[in-house]
Order: sequence, then C-alpha cells, then structure tokens
Amino acid sequence: MLLYCVKRLIHAAIVVWLVITVVFFIVRLVPGGPVDALLGADYTPEAARVLERRLGLDQPLIVQYGEYLGRTLSLDLGDSVAGGTSVRDMLVEAIPRTLSLTLIGLVVGLLLAIPLGARAARRRNRIAGPVSSGVGLIGLSLPTFWLGMLLILLMAVDLGWLPAYGYAPMEEGLGQWLGHILMPGTCLGLAYAAPLVLITRSSMAEALREPYAQMARAKGLRESVIMAKHVVPNAFIPVITMAGIHTGGLLSGAVVTETVFAINGVGRVLVDAITNRDYPAIQGVILLISVVFVVVNILVDLLYAVLNPRIRLIGGTA
Repeated sequence: MLLYCVKRLIHAAIVVWLVITVVFFIVRLVPGGPVDALLGADYTPEAARVLERRLGLDQPLIVQYGEYLGRTLSLDLGDSVAGGTSVRDMLVEAIPRTLSLTLIGLVVGLLLAIPLGARAARRRNRIAGPVSSGVGLIGLSLPTFWLGMLLILLMAVDLGWLPAYGYAPMEEGLGQWLGHILMPGTCLGLAYAAPLVLITRSSMAEALREPYAQMARAKGLRESVIMAKHVVPNAFIPVITMAGIHTGGLLSGAVVTETVFAINGVGRVLVDAITNRDYPAIQGVILLISVVFVVVNILVDLLYAVLNPRIRLIGGTA
C-alpha cells in the first residue's frame, strides 16, 4: 500500500507538471497579452516595452518558464497583472466560496443520484426505471446557466425565499451562509447528479444479475442484506470512479455557476484572468484545479480497497 501511494504521488506530480507546462506555453501563444489588455488599443512601442520589462515578459520564454517553476515550487504564484495583488492571496480568498459551492453540489448530487439510481435498478421493469433514465437524460441536456437563471426566477424573484446572488461567509451565521449557497449549490448538484443516476442504475442492475446475488437470494437472505453485503461493494466501483471524476469537475464546472450567481470564487477568478490576459492568475487557477483532480483520483483509488476487500493494492497495481 505504501509503495502504491508513493508511485501515485510521483505520477500525480508528473501530471501536474505537464499541465502547468502546457498551460504556461499555450497562454503565451494565444494572440494578445497583458500589454494589450492593460494599455488598450492605442499605445506606443515605448510604453509596451516598459510594461513588458516590469512584468518580466521581455525575457526569453525559457527563462520565464524557469523562473515560473522556481516560484511555483516555493508556492509563490506571482502577482496578478490586472490588480497587482498576490495570486495566492486571491485564491485563498476565493477557495472557501468555491469549496462551499462544491460541497453543497456534492451533497445534493449524491442524495439525488444514489437513491434514485438504486431504486431504478431494483425496479427496472417498473416506472422507476424509465423515470430515472428520463431524469438523467434531462439533467445532461439542461445547460447549467439556464437552470441557474430558472432557479433565480423561481426561488428568488417569484417566491422570495432565497437571495438571488452573492455569497455570505460562515462568520455571518450558518443561516446566512446556507441561504446564499443553497441555490447555486443545488444548480451545480443537479448537473452533477444526472450522469451519476445513469451509472448507478446500470451498475447496480448488472450486479443484481450476477450469480453471487442470485445465490444469496436463493439462500433466503433479505433483499436489504443482499444489497448491503453483496451488491453495493461490487456495483459502487464504477459509481465511485464516475463520482470522483465529476467531483474534480465540480471545481472547474463552478465557473458558470459562480458567474450566474455572482459568487467571487475560483471560477470568477479564472474568467477575469482570461479576460485580462492575466498570465499568473490563469496559471494559478489551473494549477489548483489540476492538483484537485489528481488528489481526488488518488483518493478514489484508495477507496476501492476500502469498499471491496477483494481489490488489493500490491506493488502499484489495483
């Protein structure tokens, strides 16, 4: 297990390095840059050279890359080109908002997807099966921004139950925090639940047809015992895989939700950074998202052995 964890950490570090390297060079190959964003359409070559020198963009690209790697290893993400503030401070301020949004989205998505998918698998020839498939397909088809605006019109404008936009930190009280984060979290959770409903239904229906489930049923075991001891440990492997992939995707998927609900989280930082061609901010956000993805994937792999004891992590194999 220890050897496997070490190997996964090494692989994770390589993946993160490849991601930030590709992003570093791609953002500099895109037409336009911080100089165009800060100086506008009309500027003199002298003003451009002064700004490039101040931002360190006058150096060769490989030198810029080396300095960037050195700063990143020391957790120095540089300063925002647009605002001049530390990118690390910007992310520290934005992460709690996106984390709150992701947490609510995760809870809402799992509470909807797993019971609905499991019930549909057990009653696949009745109304629950078609209903779960319909819910999953509708959820996959609905754009997140449209769903967000629909929730705002219903819950905030028509009923007045929840605030339409903004974020309240936990320090202002649990009620204020939950009131502001519940609607955007639900919007994100509905999008998260859609694919999980389908994969849960498919995986559990397949497990229920396996010989071990039929043997347990022939022995006279209760259906709840069969589900808990035999079906769930085997059926939830693909569910956990999909949940892990989409959990990492919640962070990047929060971009649209944060924009619709005017939450200044990591997604809004990324949108503003792209608009302003803010290289350090773009690189900082992508670094954060890539780290979240690889950490979640490692945790998912480790959960396999916990959920199903037959899966052993020996010598770096699962």
